[in-house]
Amino acid sequence: MLKKKVQHIMSEYQEWFEKEILSKKWWNDVTKNRMGTERAFLRDLSAADRGLKDVIEIAPGTFRYSWPAPPMVIEAAKKALDEGHTDYIPGGGFRDFREAVAEKALREDGIEADIDKEIQPTHGVSFSFNIAGRHFLNPGDDVLLIDPDYFLGRVPNFGANVIPVPLTEPTDPNKEWVLNIEELVDRITPNSKMLVMANGNNPTGHLYTKKELEQISEVVQDEDLLVFSDELYSRCVFDGKKHYSIAALPGMKERTITSTSFSKLEAMSGLRIGYVIANSDLIKVYRSISSYETECINTIGQKAGIAALSQEALEWMQKNTLPEVQKRRDYSWEKLNKIEDVTCAKATGTYYLYPNISKYKLGNPRDIIEYFVKEAGVLVRANYGPINTEGHFRISCCAPWERLTNGLERIKEALEKLTRK
Repeated sequence: MLKKKVQHIMSEYQEWFEKEILSKKWWNDVTKNRMGTERAFLRDLSAADRGLKDVIEIAPGTFRYSWPAPPMVIEAAKKALDEGHTDYIPGGGFRDFREAVAEKALREDGIEADIDKEIQPTHGVSFSFNIAGRHFLNPGDDVLLIDPDYFLGRVPNFGANVIPVPLTEPTDPNKEWVLNIEELVDRITPNSKMLVMANGNNPTGHLYTKKELEQISEVVQDEDLLVFSDELYSRCVFDGKKHYSIAALPGMKERTITSTSFSKLEAMSGLRIGYVIANSDLIKVYRSISSYETECINTIGQKAGIAALSQEALEWMQKNTLPEVQKRRDYSWEKLNKIEDVTCAKATGTYYLYPNISKYKLGNPRDIIEYFVKEAGVLVRANYGPINTEGHFRISCCAPWERLTNGLERIKEALEKLTRK
């Protein structure tokens, strides 16, 4: 029954896409590209939205009620409401929010930023990337994008070309994916304008070493490139590793957009609050967009964000949240690597895992998604890059325990069906 319902949904989506998107003249190429991606397909297939009661989702980057926001964050949000911080404010946001960002950036990331000229609150990393793409890229520009990466499907929306820079997958599951700097050097073109990277990487969980970042820094400065660095997971670091910010390296702050938010370890995704650190010229653009397109950035989110940026909040998460997330990562990593013909590198920079099931020859990313929904009743995500996509999918270790354990057991059983054939 589940297989038939899933097949019906997939056919229904394809029919709608061809009839309502491809055939109508008022949709532009951006809309056609966006609505044709696996991401749009996934949302249409959402277990919650389509009544697939027996489907377990272990794909999203956040889960409600999986762990709480720090108590000082909740109290700060309540206090902000009680104090009436519910009106429009200037595009630059609250100065005390920017002060808190500056203190955290220096204390944790080694970035010294001017409170008034080099910091801007945003609605989150996706919002920040959208501004960077719309206002700093032109049609025909080449964007060097680490492969695999979360932002794969977004670059074409700006008329720019994706030039994938592949990470190298380890054969030993105890090792991490790594960047061979020659892969970056070899892909630079006369039209190269921006390098886009996430540190830690989404979906592999790779945490860049200081040496890797120094090598990247040397290349982008030689080639005069802009860097968009997604550092959403800078506090979600495992196994005693240290997160380094590329903007803290000599000569990099003026050419780096450091973007982050409070959606992950802080569990504040619904507040839609984040920030960027960049040079004053780039910040002027971000501030202008915030003022004229969105009026202002979430006021309650900024006040809660001040609390989240504190050393007190960090220590609370290191004591209460991070150990729990690491338990889920450890369990999931061990479970996946016990499945025959599956290898999964260890993630130290995010709570995602990106197992390699290529020996099962399930096909392209959509085929993988469909197989696990139909045969296992599990919804995963795939398609994060043209080079490191086939035979891989992403799971999120922030899923609640029951969902995570049941979902992984179903994946194991579905792959064992293929082994028995």
